[in-house]
Amino acid sequence: FNNTGGDNNAFGHKGLFNNTTGEANCSFGSYGLFTNTTGSRNCAFGTYSLDNNTTASGNCGFGFNTLTSNTTGNANVAMGDFTLDHNDIGFFNTAIGATALQLNVSGSNNTAVGTSAGQTKVLYNKCSFFGVQADATTSGRTNAMALGYGALVNGSNKVRVGNTAVTSI
Repeated sequence: FNNTGGDNNAFGHKGLFNNTTGEANCSFGSYGLFTNTTGSRNCAFGTYSLDNNTTASGNCGFGFNTLTSNTTGNANVAMGDFTLDHNDIGFFNTAIGATALQLNVSGSNNTAVGTSAGQTKVLYNKCSFFGVQADATTSGRTNAMALGYGALVNGSNKVRVGNTAVTSI
């Protein structure tokens, strides 16, 4: 369906299948950027990576099912299977590690590094999670940080270093 879009590359079954005017997109893997119509400067590496993207631009997904639900969220980076998998409209998120920020739908300006970091809750804004299973205790947190394996921050504008096994900092 490409009409006027230029500088696009697609390798894999139905990659960039619905693209019409989007430019400078790269898709490597089946169904990568499948629904994309006008989004530009996106990179999808892995089966189903960014497959529901329609108009969003500047996204990078590396791994199986990365940014799968993204439609209009711009400038997200997802590395690892199922990272930012449910993101739809959230923007400026960075998730590195399998299932990092997996349930984020509309939260923005978040960073999660580590397997399952920031995975279990939704609607984070301006939050940082560093370490395997670093997360928040409830959804809807803003400006919160969890640092270390299993660290759980319990409120907005708070920082948690280490999990409950940490006895000294």
